[in-house]
Amino acid sequence: MSFSHIMFQLFIEPLQLIYEFIYYYALMFSQSTGVAIIALSIVVNFMLLPLYCQADAVQNKEREQQKKMEYWVKHIKKTFKGNERFMMTQTYYRQNNYKQFYSLRGMLPLVLEVPFFIAAYHFLSGMKYPDNTFGPISDLGAPDGLLTIGGVSINILPIIMTLINFISSAIYTKGLPIKDKLQLYGMAVLFLVLLYTSPSALVIYWTMNNIFSLVKNIIMRLKKPRLAALLTVAAIGIAAVLWSFTITPNKSTNVSNIPMLIVGICLMLPIIIWLVMRKLPKKEKQPKTRVPSFRMYFCGCLFLTLLTGLLIPSAIISSSPVEFVDFADFHLPGIHLVNATLLAAGMFLVWFGLLYYLSSPKARWFLGIIVWVLSGMAVVNYMIFNDYNGSISNELVFTRLQDFEVWPVILNLLVLIVLAVALCFIYNKFKRVVQTIYIALFAAVIGMSGMNIVKINAAEDDIYSAREQNEQSQKKIEQDQGKYIHLSKNGKNVVVLMMDRAASVFIPYIFEEKPEIAKQFEGFTYYPNTISYGMYTNFGVPAVYGGYEYTPTEMNKRSDERLADKHDEALKLMPSNFYKNGYSVTVVEPTYAGYDWIPNLHIYDEFDYINNPDFSAYNVEQGNTETALSTIWERNFFCHSLMQIAPSLTREVLYHHGNYYLDSYSDVFINANFKRAYKVLDELPESTACDNSSKNTFLMMSNNTTHEHTLLKEPEYEQAANIDNSEYDRTHEDRFTVNGKTIDVDNDQSMMHYQVNMAAMIKLGEWFDYMRKNGVWDNTRIIIVSDHGANNLCVSKDQIIDAEGFSDVLSYNALLMVKDFGSTEFKTDNTFMTNADTPVLAFDDLISDPVNPATGKKIGNEAKQGEQYVIVSDEWTARPDQNTFPVSQWYSVHDDLFDVNNWTKQDRH
Repeated sequence: MSFSHIMFQLFIEPLQLIYEFIYYYALMFSQSTGVAIIALSIVVNFMLLPLYCQADAVQNKEREQQKKMEYWVKHIKKTFKGNERFMMTQTYYRQNNYKQFYSLRGMLPLVLEVPFFIAAYHFLSGMKYPDNTFGPISDLGAPDGLLTIGGVSINILPIIMTLINFISSAIYTKGLPIKDKLQLYGMAVLFLVLLYTSPSALVIYWTMNNIFSLVKNIIMRLKKPRLAALLTVAAIGIAAVLWSFTITPNKSTNVSNIPMLIVGICLMLPIIIWLVMRKLPKKEKQPKTRVPSFRMYFCGCLFLTLLTGLLIPSAIISSSPVEFVDFADFHLPGIHLVNATLLAAGMFLVWFGLLYYLSSPKARWFLGIIVWVLSGMAVVNYMIFNDYNGSISNELVFTRLQDFEVWPVILNLLVLIVLAVALCFIYNKFKRVVQTIYIALFAAVIGMSGMNIVKINAAEDDIYSAREQNEQSQKKIEQDQGKYIHLSKNGKNVVVLMMDRAASVFIPYIFEEKPEIAKQFEGFTYYPNTISYGMYTNFGVPAVYGGYEYTPTEMNKRSDERLADKHDEALKLMPSNFYKNGYSVTVVEPTYAGYDWIPNLHIYDEFDYINNPDFSAYNVEQGNTETALSTIWERNFFCHSLMQIAPSLTREVLYHHGNYYLDSYSDVFINANFKRAYKVLDELPESTACDNSSKNTFLMMSNNTTHEHTLLKEPEYEQAANIDNSEYDRTHEDRFTVNGKTIDVDNDQSMMHYQVNMAAMIKLGEWFDYMRKNGVWDNTRIIIVSDHGANNLCVSKDQIIDAEGFSDVLSYNALLMVKDFGSTEFKTDNTFMTNADTPVLAFDDLISDPVNPATGKKIGNEAKQGEQYVIVSDEWTARPDQNTFPVSQWYSVHDDLFDVNNWTKQDRH
């Protein structure tokens, strides 16, 4: 980690987060990039106005001090020389309580501008603009080039910006020494040079800064600057209120006139308060200003830093450290704690500290209370009102969110109000109690963080092992020129493709929207009435690979063996049987192998998977170096922490579908895990070799494209920045009705699930066309199966199994599609199936009397004749230290999974 990176995280990134938040909302309201940039400049300047005013006050104080000492300093310099002059000058400074480095205070306003300029430059220069034009400017991402003389383009905006800067400097430096004037004029020229070839967006932003500074300087020169400032702010508030009435609410873009109306009213409040205060009788005696100890303020800022930068991120990473390693940009997961802590320190220690330093004594007293109250609220919100449920991905995106309910939000607000009042009382009356509480909080945060860090460090060997296997996979793929999948033209091929969380319910609607995909899937039999044994991968996937011996109930019966060992048995069942029967076996991404997030390929060491030409195992998704998760982690761990400590009412705003506003200016936000998995499907034709041999082959492969829900551009269903599907959705709203049955996809989560399923089917269809073209279609059996369905997807009341556990039928509806040798027609079969039928379907008529090599038991599907027992649990994490799945609610189901009457609650199974 470089020094420049540390400085960026401390000083620039906190400002950039603020810029992103403001810009996103401005863009949402205005629907214009240019207007959003102007609004960003105005809002940021209003936020910084108190800091700039205080910095100006410090600068003026310095000028007055120097002016006061100027006569005697000149006299000393004229009278004395050498060391004697130095000694006399220092003595004079001491007599006036002045130190030479105080002269730097005069540069404070200029120094304060530097980080804000860098943040703005970094933010606006790297932004992806949804619309490039703004008035006469044709491209906001390039210099304006508004004037052309003799074939030479001249950028007008930087010149206008500089002229405004000159005028503002002239007003500000009126009556000041020539050195102050030269300093400001020099800065104006410097910005002209720096920004002349910069994107127009950045020049517009800085021009608005200069206009704001000009207006501020004019107001400060008036006889009643405070009244003029209040009137200016009120005028902007009135304009915002009037603008709010011109905004047409739009559900598809989340645009509402209410926030703008609230902003306008808030801007009008200062003048209203000032008018009211003028009418109130003035108190004869003013109370003494109470100045809190800086130590108290620092403790609050340090606690917030440790909570958001260390404790919350470490708690997430420690649950599965390997998930938070990016092999495209390899670092141990501890680096994320460093980045998050630096960003938190920048926000709470650096910028909050600067705010404290530039504040008046009275303001410091209020700041001390504010930080104390924020600390208390943060603890309560994080520890008690943690209302985001479901698993969280390594991209810090929740797989399922609790539906918004009014009463929990009201309860949270009431608790926070009562807490704030109590904390204010304690702060004013019991300072020692405050100190004691801070000490206890520090001890708790450091203690819990320490335990989390120990867990993270304990995973170091697993991380390096996963890295080694990833490198081996990439090396082996390169040696085979990228062709890691081999299919025989003259033998028989069996393909088992496990699509994680693929939603079976979408298949008819995907084929309805795109009939060309239905044609590509001709030969498949679709089994819509198929169940999984759990709503998460750890419950559902062992049965996919291992059959009925590896349902949750059967695995729990072997309570003296580790779940991880039984899971690995399931992963070896089909490859072992096919290999022993002379098939060339390829295994790609065996799910949770070794109970590791990145599959541990060492479970296939007995087959010498590295050197054996007839048995190969690969991890391919992690080899995609185009999508570095580290870019997201640097920023979003801290953003996630802010969301966790925020009141319930604001969490959805801060969370923003898991993007944390990263998508407001960049395409980096697009789900990196989706990118990696999707690339594997996209490259299947290039990764497949169709050999002129009679060797039988078996391919067992998993893919996460259908698991990583993200917003895609329609109708291509591809990744893009600044997606707007409103027009396509409007003209194709009938696509979600097939044979009179309509599914509900009117929320973002359901739509994203549909889109990634569509994207996967498009790419699989292309692969199937490749097989047809290369003569391996008719002699290939393909089984597409999922480990479970999609949680809370398109749910109606008659599909709810367990309302308390947020469980529904579709969470257990696994995808199952089978294409047999020589089949040509697409069929739908409503026979009751389970995803544990996969091994039997794969072995059918190919391997006689297959047995489980781990238990010696015959592999069959006789167990399907009775009740099927399904586990209802939110314990989604694969835990290597457990022998059985946790005690949970169980249900039995038979015949038709879509009939809730066929589901029976079991007290214990």
